[in-house]
Amino acid sequence: MCSSDLLGWLCIAFGATGFGTGISSTKRLQFESGGGGGGGGERKRWFFVPSLLGFALAEEVPELQKVQGYEPHDSPFSAGLGLGAGGNWNHESAEQHYVWWCGKLAQEAWVSPTPAQAVRQRVDRAAAFWTEVRRAGVVLDPRSAPRHLEVWPQAIS
Repeated sequence: MCSSDLLGWLCIAFGATGFGTGISSTKRLQFESGGGGGGGGERKRWFFVPSLLGFALAEEVPELQKVQGYEPHDSPFSAGLGLGAGGNWNHESAEQHYVWWCGKLAQEAWVSPTPAQAVRQRVDRAAAFWTEVRRAGVVLDPRSAPRHLEVWPQAIS
């Protein structure tokens, strides 16, 4: 076991055989600080975007879908999640979508003859997609920017 969330998934490249899904971390993403340390705040609609190996606000996803290299989010939990501005939204389904993708990414690595290579390829594709997003001029909320993609490719080279 290595860590939780996608950092745990990344550790498959270093020989990890399991990781936690980090549901509590996902839930923390859905809240904005209300100030004063009391939690509170506005609940945000965070959606796991496999192409970025990270989260974006649901209203940003339609623009990301237009960028070359976008990978469909084909989890059984994403179908009814009204992405874009407005629309139906269910935080529990969004969390289940994320956990489903954690499982899919892990399975993709573990069935590969070289799990480290499978992880590297997925990270490289995400980094390339992020380059395409910026090239296409898609502007994301700064919290949606996949800053991890600046270091992950070097970490697993």
